Amino acid sequence: MLSATGHRVLAINPDQMNSLFARAEGRVRYRLGAKARPGARPEAIEYIDCSGFVRWFLPLVCSEHIDVPDGSQNQRAWCERQGFKRTDYYANAGNCDGRLRIAFLSPAPNRAWPRHVWLVYGSPGEKRAMTMESYAGCGVGRRWWNNQAFKRVSACYVLTEPLV
Repeated sequence: MLSATGHRVLAINPDQMNSLFARAEGRVRYRLGAKARPGARPEAIEYIDCSGFVRWFLPLVCSEHIDVPDGSQNQRAWCERQGFKRTDYYANAGNCDGRLRIAFLSPAPNRAWPRHVWLVYGSPGEKRAMTMESYAGCGVGRRWWNNQAFKRVSACYVLTEPLV
């Protein structure tokens, strides 16, 4: 589906998105390299990493069939190939405009740890947008969109029109 700007957008059911996330939040733990079987129920997942979470989550809440690759670098390339609109994270991710965004973190200089990927969403009427992600020390959970961990955002893409 194309937006009015000509960029690709996904059709996502916000109730389904929130329900699925709530079933995984605080229960599925983080482990680097851990992946979930596509279509798995959250109750069947013990561990998942950040890119595994995005690869598992998006197809389950999207109304069309999508194949999200694994690995944050591959997911960033996928966003480019799909034609999602690139946007400035710091100027737009905090907007409570009902759009779902995906963002990518660059590794710190001279560090070998992998990049990070997460989703960010703010419904209209909320005060601040929150992430939906899997991260070390928490697992599937939420943080404020402007958490200190997000100082090195390398890219952000708009995935949806406003979800209502």
